[in-house]
Amino acid sequence: MIPDYWLYLITLIQAITIDEETIKSCRILALSQFYSTLYGNKNDKHIEWDGYFEIIEKCRTYDKYVDGINELETSLTFPHHELEMCFNAYETLSAKPISKDLQEKYKEALNLYNILKTSTFDKEFFEALMKINNHEIIIINFEYFIGLNYSCKELWKAYINYMKSKNSLAMLNIYRRYIRFFIGDLKMIEEYRNEIERIGFDEDVTDFWIDTIEFEIDQCGLKYAEEIFDRALLATLKKDFIGHPNQNAIIEQCQNFKAHRSLYPSSFGKNGEKEILAFKNVIQKWKEMVSKKYVKSDKTVKKITPAPVSVPLNPTIKFEPSTAQMQYFDLPLSYIYQILKSANPEMLFKLFASCKSLFKFYPTPLCYQLGVNDEVNPQYFQHSLFLPISYINFSGLQKLHIVNSLDWIVETDRKALSKVIPKLRKCSAKFIHIDSQDLTIDEFKFITANMQILHICNTNIYNSEGKVLSNKEVEVLTSGIIRYDNNHL
Repeated sequence: MIPDYWLYLITLIQAITIDEETIKSCRILALSQFYSTLYGNKNDKHIEWDGYFEIIEKCRTYDKYVDGINELETSLTFPHHELEMCFNAYETLSAKPISKDLQEKYKEALNLYNILKTSTFDKEFFEALMKINNHEIIIINFEYFIGLNYSCKELWKAYINYMKSKNSLAMLNIYRRYIRFFIGDLKMIEEYRNEIERIGFDEDVTDFWIDTIEFEIDQCGLKYAEEIFDRALLATLKKDFIGHPNQNAIIEQCQNFKAHRSLYPSSFGKNGEKEILAFKNVIQKWKEMVSKKYVKSDKTVKKITPAPVSVPLNPTIKFEPSTAQMQYFDLPLSYIYQILKSANPEMLFKLFASCKSLFKFYPTPLCYQLGVNDEVNPQYFQHSLFLPISYINFSGLQKLHIVNSLDWIVETDRKALSKVIPKLRKCSAKFIHIDSQDLTIDEFKFITANMQILHICNTNIYNSEGKVLSNKEVEVLTSGIIRYDNNHL
């Protein structure tokens, strides 16, 4: 059935039963023929992937942040309609600088999406689909487009050709679905059978032989099904005699041998229900016999994905400036100090990574994101630091340079941020979220010197006379900001 009919059937079943197993089995059967987001997995990574808000929810919850930010990074590597939203969110929420490699993957994915969304199914479209650097994502996009354009033969054939070099049995399954839908395409039916025969030398293809035999029973009757069975038997015979000195002679002698009539003479030559049932029993016995010839290994290799690591606040191995050996440079140390002092965060990351002694000259820990709230577990993650308010006196805050984002949500102490600001060397944060704090104008200017996006909630900014600044007065301090959100004034 076409996808629209499957959806209609599923809707009818849902209206007459609450049995989840019945509904689930119908969905699985539908998906075996056509993929569709209407009854499939909406989180599959096709161009209409819709996982943005679920991931963002994880990123904003500290106990799920690591999983969320890793999923957000993955979302930048394949084409879909929420790419730009994901990139903007990653820029704000990431715990490390966006690598050049990730930026290139994002640009490539965005370019591919702009081509794929046209659904033209021409040369440019298929070339773009092949450029996706992930086999599973290519498959799910093929399935997605077929679910919407099930009558497009070019799409089906491109899918078959792609899978031919990837997975032979999966390719045969696509053939199977194709000929069930285009039952009059005799050329593709013959191609399907040729591929079954070819692949049968290395793989167990008895299920596909039975599939095409039963197809003949349904469409043309038992007589034609018997001929396909003869072909299957001969293909099995060819495999058995590979390497035999008389291989060709044996196969030639068997070309016109009606094996089924000799093996099971009482079951053939008629076309009644009893005969068809007997015939199906015969081919099932044949399947059991042939399948034993294919040795399958019980050993499976499990791919182990390492879990993301959060580093404790007191790691056992760390750089200690006081014990570092002296390193000599061609430039005067005063020059080097000025270079370090004037370098932007991106350059400082590279300089510190190239030589630990440079950190000794200019001890400035670079923190891509500083997150402080009332409940978070204290930890370093990638280039970022997350602390509960009880760690406000943590020594790691000394001379800290906040590079990208500041997320300060503390309701238990309205002066907490004011207590930490004097410890910081610099705040270059572009993305800032402040909740339930009282700040002076100078403190506010210090943390917002480089910001692009600001969200403050239940927060007061005081002038030198101790008065709370009005909405307009705060806006003057934040001129040039991309977006300003103030919920408390």
